[in-house]
Amino acid sequence: AEYATHLPLKIHFQPEPNASAARNVGFSLSTGDVVLFVDDDLIAGEGFCEQAMQRLRRHPQEVRCLCASIVVDGRVCCTEMIDRQQTAPAEGLAGMHTAITAAVFFERQYFRQAGGFDELLFRFARTAEDQEFFLRMRRKGMSVWIDHTLLVDHDDNVPGGCELRTGDYWKSRE
Repeated sequence: AEYATHLPLKIHFQPEPNASAARNVGFSLSTGDVVLFVDDDLIAGEGFCEQAMQRLRRHPQEVRCLCASIVVDGRVCCTEMIDRQQTAPAEGLAGMHTAITAAVFFERQYFRQAGGFDELLFRFARTAEDQEFFLRMRRKGMSVWIDHTLLVDHDDNVPGGCELRTGDYWKSRE
């Protein structure tokens, strides 16, 4: 809310619920050098964006895609996605062999190089569009980093995009 008074806000309505299409359109409408994709059921603390931008600025060659650590019920989740083989460019960072798009910052050209999200995959399967995206990045030799100090809370009480997901979706994720 604090940023809404300082930045112009654009609202674009999609003709159908499709997270991949929404992310791609949001990217195409944005103009910044860095783009943040954030889920509607996350609550970022004060200084969240500034902290991420500092990390990106300190390591512009190595860190071009940065994920926040998602906190669910007081615990950091998704630690199984960490690639312990990769050498991090700085303390507090870890490489990821796969990721989720809950809260991810992209340097603009890096996202373009990755090729965007697969809109058909989401439309027909409603599953794994972020996993496919990050797998494609890995195949291109692109790195994804997670910042253990960049925390964002997941609020299960907020209705949002996850309601589009079916029980079969959650089984597929597992």
